[in-house]
Amino acid sequence: MASADEHVPDTVDQNVQTPPQKEKKAVQRGLMGYIAFALILSIATNVLLLVSPLYMIQVYDRVLTSGSYSTLLSLSIIAVFLLSIFAFAEAGRRRALSMYARHMMDSHFERLGRWFLSKEKNNKPDPNADLPSFQDVSRVHSSLNGGMILPFFDLPFAPFFLGLLFLLHPIIGFIGVGGAVILILIAILNEMATSKRHNEDQKAEMAAQSFISEVGRSSNAVIAMGMRTRLLDRWQGLKEKASTSNLKTSSVASLLTGISKSARQILQAIVLGAGAFLTLQQEMSPGAIVAGSIIMGRGLAPIDQIVGSWKQLALVSKSWSKLRSFAKIAQLKDQKTEEFAVGSISAGLVCRNLAINPPNAEKPVVEDMNLAVGFGEVVAIVGASGSGKSTLLQTIAGIWPTAAGDISLGNRSVLEWEDEDRGRFIGYLPQRIELVPGTVADNISRFQPDRYDEIEGIAELLGYKDLFMSLPQAYTTMIGEHGQQLSAGQRQAIGLARACFGETRLLLLDEPTANLDVNLTRSFITSLEALKQRNMAVVLTTHDSRILPAIDRLFSIQNGQLVKLDNPAKGQKLQTVTAKSSGNAS
Repeated sequence: MASADEHVPDTVDQNVQTPPQKEKKAVQRGLMGYIAFALILSIATNVLLLVSPLYMIQVYDRVLTSGSYSTLLSLSIIAVFLLSIFAFAEAGRRRALSMYARHMMDSHFERLGRWFLSKEKNNKPDPNADLPSFQDVSRVHSSLNGGMILPFFDLPFAPFFLGLLFLLHPIIGFIGVGGAVILILIAILNEMATSKRHNEDQKAEMAAQSFISEVGRSSNAVIAMGMRTRLLDRWQGLKEKASTSNLKTSSVASLLTGISKSARQILQAIVLGAGAFLTLQQEMSPGAIVAGSIIMGRGLAPIDQIVGSWKQLALVSKSWSKLRSFAKIAQLKDQKTEEFAVGSISAGLVCRNLAINPPNAEKPVVEDMNLAVGFGEVVAIVGASGSGKSTLLQTIAGIWPTAAGDISLGNRSVLEWEDEDRGRFIGYLPQRIELVPGTVADNISRFQPDRYDEIEGIAELLGYKDLFMSLPQAYTTMIGEHGQQLSAGQRQAIGLARACFGETRLLLLDEPTANLDVNLTRSFITSLEALKQRNMAVVLTTHDSRILPAIDRLFSIQNGQLVKLDNPAKGQKLQTVTAKSSGNAS
């Protein structure tokens, strides 16, 4: 077992600045200001909705009985003026919600983006937690931007409008209250009948979408082995199941929505009939008949709108709930502005009593491991497939959490180090090369602009300059999704250059020659000496014996333990080993 016996100097000084909490609180107050403004304008719009029924009462009860044209003109001018104000108030509250939706979407998109590109995604306490997606953010944004939640702003005024009906006549008031109770009962039935169905529909739809996405990633193998038709048939079956389930849910929801709308129309007809009866009995004025119908319609409108859009509102509510609980689940930390200078990293890689237990693994793949790698040293780790080599590199890189022990670089814990700062000093080459849409230069420079001299320097150091210059547009060649238009060797060469770029002090390489041809492999092995001269600490996993002459120490993972091995190729000439093992390259 390797020992962490290198001298570790004192921890370097750190300048830590606290996050701007006051600015964040000011932003939150600004966002709540949009909601407060929308609520104030909702009060104005609901009060101004009384203009029409009051105008009707005055026209029927005063103008028609007095025959006064001047009174009619005055009332009409006032009504038009107030209803014009209503238009601006309605537009204002919709605008306020749209502004809130925009800032909310930007905030959550940024936060979700950080989550999906952070190690915290792998560290969530509950693997089955229902985390939000970008679709959840878009759904909530659309509901705010489209005014879908405005009925909830109007709902508190429903008792006010229903109370006004009692001023017209108690019978009219009781009819309005009875109508509200009926619509509320329909809403409750809608929830009871469709809530569970909605969840099942979503799961069925997600299963179908997930299946076709996974198949799409293996499209070449699917086509080559003639599996396309069978897989499409299976996908169609999953889609059919989802569609059938969704149709049943929609049928129930549509029936209840139709009953709700019908009930509202019937209630308005009943109010008109009751008003006419009471007018004949000399207990109501003619104007109150129409006014009562308008007021009751306004009082029941929010309930009717909520029932009619119940399915969409249920989805929005679930998305909003996931977004609200997201902070607790993700346990994201505010980015700190602390940074290390490159010269501050004076201590190499040190792993102390390290145990690694990947998510869903029954037992640790590595236990009680101690390893120290100094700068200017190359260490290779071998072992059987599945022994934990790749997981070990991922953990050292800060991607996976440790089950026990600690990993430090420059006397600073890797797992507690902020990604943006730590990543400047770590170069990582995964076994499966993952390139990002952009140019070759973008990927090599880690999307840092105007670094062409450094890019060319790294290409020359690795011996890959001719390879990169042979691409259609050299370093400005665009890379599509996952770099699919490049060969596996070209992607690996770009990944190696990216890992070595910039201020890298610790280089973690997972099977670095797996897809390289003989010439590119020879160039890489030769470059290891140059990387050592640049004072890098290199840890690599490999099955390629051609690398062995270039390494300083060799280890193997056996039964969860790191065991030091003698290097059979140490001291041999590189050309000799390359010739002997060229047929055994991984």
